[in-house]
Amino acid sequence: MIFETLLATFILGIVPIVNKYIIKFINIDTLLLTSTLFLFVVSFLYMFFSSEKKNIYKDLMNIQKNKYLYLLIFITSIFVFIANYLYLFVLNKNSAFIVTAIIASNPIITAIFGYFLLKENISFKNFIGMIGIITGVILLTN
Repeated sequence: MIFETLLATFILGIVPIVNKYIIKFINIDTLLLTSTLFLFVVSFLYMFFSSEKKNIYKDLMNIQKNKYLYLLIFITSIFVFIANYLYLFVLNKNSAFIVTAIIASNPIITAIFGYFLLKENISFKNFIGMIGIITGVILLTN
């Protein structure tokens, strides 16, 4: 688990640098469109070759039984699109380090919504960590 988490962190740390470089040559709308298309193709290929193919198909059938899930998936897809657009827009005009540091503070929003909507606990240690994140963002942006 730790290796996979560190690998994901490494990959996500490189993506803003690559995106900032790409934005020098194409506009953010083109980058957003092409990266979304590539993500669709890669996701489709993953599903096609995945050993979890039967589970994916079963889940897709279960989604059809609950139309509410379609709405939630649609809404979160729109949110992800908007977030990606705003990220590229801000990245185009600012330092990759600063932009990703601010965006990486999203666990605070997740914790707050998780607390109110999913009734998840926020321990004292979590709260102190959130204060640390906010402090870090303030120090980085000033």
